[in-house]
Amino acid sequence: MATLHHLIIKNFRGIQNFDQNFKKGLTCIIGRGDSGKSTILDAISFVLSSSWSLSFYDSDFYNCQTNSPIEIEATLVDVPEKLLAKYGMYVRGVKSDGTIIDDMESDEAEFATAALTINLKVTKDLEPIWSVANYRGQAPASISAIDRSHFNSATISNYSDKHFSLNKGNPLYTLLKKTEVGQAEDEENVILEVLRRAKHEIDGSIAEKFNEVIKVVVETSKKLGISAPDIKASIDHRDISIKENKVCLHEIDVPLRLKGKGSKRLISLAIQLSIAEPNGIILIDEISCDEGCAEKYVKISNE
Repeated sequence: MATLHHLIIKNFRGIQNFDQNFKKGLTCIIGRGDSGKSTILDAISFVLSSSWSLSFYDSDFYNCQTNSPIEIEATLVDVPEKLLAKYGMYVRGVKSDGTIIDDMESDEAEFATAALTINLKVTKDLEPIWSVANYRGQAPASISAIDRSHFNSATISNYSDKHFSLNKGNPLYTLLKKTEVGQAEDEENVILEVLRRAKHEIDGSIAEKFNEVIKVVVETSKKLGISAPDIKASIDHRDISIKENKVCLHEIDVPLRLKGKGSKRLISLAIQLSIAEPNGIILIDEISCDEGCAEKYVKISNE
């Protein structure tokens, strides 16, 4: 799965210019409050977003100056082969020293790692445009939300409640589709079949309660010249049209969204890790670490 190698941010919220290389593995961004840490994570999340569109506002521009476009550019290595094949004309290279090269046919590209550069640009019209960029003189190529989803980028934050529902585009939905590979077609509509059985049972339990009402309706209709002897009380199919997007994870009967912040983050992280194996880009906004934990982390990092 893709790994972030290089990030450029221009005119996004509190950041006018940001240019940074990243090493593989864990990266911690440390700084005082309101120094732009969350903005960096949001920039990564946005440029690699699997959503077909994102909402931007004038306040997302640096100093609210909409005349200077927002530009976020992420260069990724370990990109899925099918994306390298699809955007072959835009493949760049990353040398062992971290330098990015554009011409993969040059001598210096012999031992370079293949990479793709994804660009997100937002102008004053507030419409986001994603593209694959290469600086050999060719025009950027548009990249779809489906293709961006293959980068497996996910964010763990205070707003992780949606991670526990099967809405299309959510991590749980991605994990479901990942585990469904190879299943028979007749297994794909399990939820719909369960709802049909539930409707049948509910209809049977309410029929007796409405018998007297139905008799009155049938008799009165007959007097008006309408024969409707088969009227019955039943739940409208439209009212039970519940699909996968209404299913969410529970612990016994309690929705996981009602658990504590720490527990929700850890469960959300577990879902993301299941999707991202063996690699992926997981963004965690704020972690708590006591002094002992920090010392242990430094020791592990040094080893």
